[in-house]
Amino acid sequence: MLDSAIALVLFIILMIIGYYFPHKSGWGALYIVPLLGPTWFTLLGSSIIPLNAYKIGFAISIGVFFKMISLSHYSFISLRNSLFFKILITYIAMIIFITVGELDELKKVLFTFIPNHFFAIILSFVLIKDQKSLEKLIRIYVWMGVIIAATVFIEFFTDYNIQLIIASTIPDWVGELPVKAKTSSAVYTRMGIYRASGLYGAPGPTGYMLSFLLPLAIWYAITKKGILIRYIPPILIFFAILFLMTRIVLISVAISFIVIMYYFLRQKNIRKYIARIIIAFLFISVVIITVYPPIIELLNIYFSIIIFDTISNVGELVVVDRFERLSRALAIWWESPLWGQLVSPMKGYLVFMNSDDTPTPFLYLICGGIPLCAIYTFLYLKMPMDINRLFSIINIDENTKLLIMFSCSAVIAGICNEYYYILQTHIFMMYMLYIGFYNSFISKTNFV
Repeated sequence: MLDSAIALVLFIILMIIGYYFPHKSGWGALYIVPLLGPTWFTLLGSSIIPLNAYKIGFAISIGVFFKMISLSHYSFISLRNSLFFKILITYIAMIIFITVGELDELKKVLFTFIPNHFFAIILSFVLIKDQKSLEKLIRIYVWMGVIIAATVFIEFFTDYNIQLIIASTIPDWVGELPVKAKTSSAVYTRMGIYRASGLYGAPGPTGYMLSFLLPLAIWYAITKKGILIRYIPPILIFFAILFLMTRIVLISVAISFIVIMYYFLRQKNIRKYIARIIIAFLFISVVIITVYPPIIELLNIYFSIIIFDTISNVGELVVVDRFERLSRALAIWWESPLWGQLVSPMKGYLVFMNSDDTPTPFLYLICGGIPLCAIYTFLYLKMPMDINRLFSIINIDENTKLLIMFSCSAVIAGICNEYYYILQTHIFMMYMLYIGFYNSFISKTNFV
């Protein structure tokens, strides 16, 4: 009871801080919450308000929101006029509707799902008003990626697992601390090779985040002037992705690179950056091979494992199994094609799909039928479509074009992962990135 009282007092204090220091506290939350939120880092356990990273961000965003509406000159009208915002509200309303009959899941929606969306929408709308603040957000994302990648390397080359140390802050948590031996029963492997799980406790969620951040890190490397430190983020993130050995993440990265090359070939005045990227890649490759020659053999083994594990019957999950799940999901959906089973995504995953990983559109067909799947698809496709349409603006400068193309490819990589499996380590960051573009460019065009 005392913990709950202290947590409530701290929550109110954070709201007050958000009210009186909206910009400083807001940017601080944008640094901390997207990074630590998916780890479920808990500052103070409570049965009423567990003060984890997301709740900290929610409290600050409430204060910022009330501060803004108290200012006579400030308005949220442009946000309310946004088609994206209207679709997002519809999507949230549909999730609430299909979850009403499940009390435990409804609590999660009301006290976690909605507050997290409120945080992402309000803070990004208030703080990211122009291209300068948008680029500031992306720089935060990039160095966030460095921290996440570092946890992968720490875990892979030592016995220390940062995620387990953070997880120990959760009340009543029981686990191995502060190490997770690579020989324990809980490790991830692929064909007998150890797979790092990273900051978010599993190769998938960590990889989804890093594949979204990689294009932004490349943008940072080719646009920042001078110092060699700019090349550190994309190098670390890329190799961290390899250590995670997650196939859908590699596919998402490949798709994002194809999008980037398409933009380079389409935009004549920025084709010069192709040569810069190739030269930088060759230089870095030579340095790595010179410093650590065994890397060639390791990469050969790595890709052999990935390919063999994908097409072989002795692989842990073969491609045939994935397609079997799709046919099973479609059969369940076809029992009620219009509205689906009207159950929460969690129940759809655990009960109807027996905890088998299921692509999100198929899961939403089961849970909410055609309307939910259509709204969800439109919501996610609108983000890269709107960002891409910014190329139609006349006389945008070279740096803005690079910002658009790498951000669009990052969002596409994020969508590929989200479509594959419903895990939201990076989704709120995608929302914030899009809203930053909305405030900086999209709201000033005719395709809001």
